[in-house]
Amino acid sequence: MNGKKVNRLYGNYYHLGELEKGIYEIKVTLNANNHGVLFAGRKEIAYRTVIKVE
Repeated sequence: MNGKKVNRLYGNYYHLGELEKGIYEIKVTLNANNHGVLFAGRKEIAYRTVIKVE
Protein backbone atom coordinates (compact mmCIF):
# COMPACT_ATOMS: atom_id res chain seq x y z
CA MET A 1 0.00 0.00 0.00
CA ASN A 2 1.51 3.30 -1.13
CA GLY A 3 4.68 1.43 -2.09
CA LYS A 4 5.05 -0.34 1.26
CA LYS A 5 4.57 -4.10 1.70
CA VAL A 6 1.72 -4.74 4.13
CA ASN A 7 1.24 -8.50 4.13
CA ARG A 8 1.31 -11.76 2.19
CA LEU A 9 -1.96 -13.29 1.14
CA TYR A 10 -2.38 -17.06 1.00
CA GLY A 11 -6.18 -17.18 0.83
CA ASN A 12 -8.98 -15.54 -1.07
CA TYR A 13 -9.47 -12.49 1.15
CA TYR A 14 -7.53 -9.88 3.11
CA HIS A 15 -9.04 -7.15 5.28
CA LEU A 16 -6.98 -3.94 5.44
CA GLY A 17 -8.72 -2.76 8.57
CA GLU A 18 -9.74 0.80 9.29
CA LEU A 19 -7.80 3.36 7.25
CA GLU A 20 -7.30 7.02 8.06
CA LYS A 21 -8.64 9.64 5.67
CA GLY A 22 -6.52 9.92 2.57
CA ILE A 23 -5.71 8.45 -0.82
CA TYR A 24 -4.15 5.01 -1.02
CA GLU A 25 -2.60 3.12 -3.92
CA ILE A 26 -3.16 -0.61 -3.50
CA LYS A 27 -1.01 -3.02 -5.51
CA VAL A 28 -1.38 -6.80 -5.46
CA THR A 29 1.24 -8.96 -7.19
CA LEU A 30 1.36 -12.66 -8.01
CA ASN A 31 4.53 -14.18 -6.59
CA ALA A 32 6.38 -17.48 -6.77
CA ASN A 33 7.28 -19.65 -3.77
CA ASN A 34 10.60 -17.78 -3.46
CA HIS A 35 8.59 -14.50 -3.20
CA GLY A 36 9.83 -13.25 -6.59
CA VAL A 37 7.26 -11.41 -8.72
CA LEU A 38 5.88 -13.45 -11.62
CA PHE A 39 5.84 -12.02 -15.14
CA ALA A 40 3.86 -12.68 -18.32
CA GLY A 41 6.27 -11.75 -21.04
CA ARG A 42 7.98 -8.64 -19.66
CA LYS A 43 4.99 -7.39 -17.67
CA GLU A 44 4.59 -8.22 -13.99
CA ILE A 45 1.36 -9.95 -13.03
CA ALA A 46 -0.22 -7.36 -10.76
CA TYR A 47 -3.31 -5.31 -10.12
CA ARG A 48 -3.28 -1.67 -8.99
CA THR A 49 -6.08 0.54 -7.80
CA VAL A 50 -6.43 3.81 -5.93
CA ILE A 51 -8.95 4.28 -3.15
CA LYS A 52 -10.01 7.45 -1.37
CA VAL A 53 -11.08 7.29 2.27
CA GLU A 54 -13.19 10.27 3.30
